[in-house]
Amino acid sequence: MLDVLPEWLIHKILSCLTFIEVAKLSILSKTWPKAWLTYVNLDFAVDNLNAKVVDYIMKKHGDEKIHIEKFVLSDCSGYSYNEVFPMFDMWLDIALENGVKYLVFGCAISTSYPLPMFKIFGN
Repeated sequence: MLDVLPEWLIHKILSCLTFIEVAKLSILSKTWPKAWLTYVNLDFAVDNLNAKVVDYIMKKHGDEKIHIEKFVLSDCSGYSYNEVFPMFDMWLDIALENGVKYLVFGCAISTSYPLPMFKIFGN
């Protein structure tokens, strides 16, 4: 039954849910995992277990020019600044190139992340 819904409607439904809820719902049908990979509201907790997943999703959005409405990063536990800053830079570039409108960085690490304001305000 869920497979008959058009992808735009699935995206509308998914936009009302958290990223975790979207991931859980993606197992319900063959159509939903595809929609999950093109989800426009990205809210990630970047711990050691899911950085590769975040990286994969962000690269997919970048490669396929998938619009990003909201991009939130939080809980970067287990990483040092020299590990996360290059990832942040790449993910932020992808988000900005894909039209992000809502951007939040909420990672507590020992060194402050220098947000590239010229990139943010240049887009």
